[in-house]
Amino acid sequence: MRVLVDPEAFFYGRSGGARYCVAVCRGLRAAGVQVDVPLIASGTEYEPGRFRLDLYRPWPRRLQWLRRDLSWRSTVWSRRWFHRLLAQGRHDVTLLISWNYDMEVVKHRHRAPYVMVLHDTMRNLTIPAGAIDASPDALHRQLYFAKRAARVVCVSEATRRDLLASVSIPDERAVVVRTGNLLPLFASTGSPVPGLPSSYFVFVGARHARKNFDGTVRALAPLLKRPDGPTLVATGHLEVWERDFIADLGLSDRVLGIDVDDAQLVTLYERAIGLLFPSFYEGFGLPVLEAMALGCPVVTSNVSSLPEVAGEAALLVDPANYAALLRAAERLVDEPDLRTELAAAGRARAAGFSFDAMISGLLDQLRAAAATPRR
Repeated sequence: MRVLVDPEAFFYGRSGGARYCVAVCRGLRAAGVQVDVPLIASGTEYEPGRFRLDLYRPWPRRLQWLRRDLSWRSTVWSRRWFHRLLAQGRHDVTLLISWNYDMEVVKHRHRAPYVMVLHDTMRNLTIPAGAIDASPDALHRQLYFAKRAARVVCVSEATRRDLLASVSIPDERAVVVRTGNLLPLFASTGSPVPGLPSSYFVFVGARHARKNFDGTVRALAPLLKRPDGPTLVATGHLEVWERDFIADLGLSDRVLGIDVDDAQLVTLYERAIGLLFPSFYEGFGLPVLEAMALGCPVVTSNVSSLPEVAGEAALLVDPANYAALLRAAERLVDEPDLRTELAAAGRARAAGFSFDAMISGLLDQLRAAAATPRR
């Protein structure tokens, strides 16, 4: 079987989407599938493309214009290459992994059907923080593609349920293939993290409003201000406006932002008191799975897909209830036996989300799509 993968996920830098995409390509190739990714250059180390834009970081200031120009041109050339392969119709199936959808795919679906990986349906939703991750164009484009896909692979039951509530497609065309733990593919062991506190909680991922970072900081303030209280470590550097918000709460020395690679992320999980992940919405919630697999106790939300991933191996809270979030964090600090119990339960729970099972499930859907009559 020959599969064409859209290159969009690699245009936007280091992200969970890029990591997922390259993991899928590796897994399919290992299973004997011919996988073609028309990528001139990549903005991430996960997939190099024909040449690299990320080898020299930071680029010299005098060459930043060249890097931006090369990035823009490589994106245009990669898309043209993808469009040309679509038009040739030499592949059995096209696999769309990115959250951005290229209309050329639908135009050429009579030549090869496509399988669409649906990571989330957050474009359909509002959240208590008041943020709406939606625009009419993005929402309707997502649903348009879902209606015309040979298969829609949803990363969780919650995502599938939300999809079917939003668009009319046959139930059998929307299939759940849960994401496996991808972190071991990129970092088998941890590496040192300079400046890491001795006692800390970790907050992993972007800090969009739906991720509830501000709420986490506000909720934990009484705990962080204890004389012997822990620190909150967020992945990625803190922007100036975030530092100002944190300073207003008197927490400048108790909330840190640290840039880490995948090996350092392993260390963050392994040494943390616990992961705090009180997101208002997740299509899957990969940090919860990563943390559990490494024995890091987890506090996460009781909404969207997160209970489906965490099961009973984490402390589940209402993400809008600051008092409940604070109580859960205090329990992890004050009850070492609870941390031990959650660490063991998390490892057992994470073992049920294997990478091999994910690839096997995707293969089944790709084969089913390839056998779909051309339209």
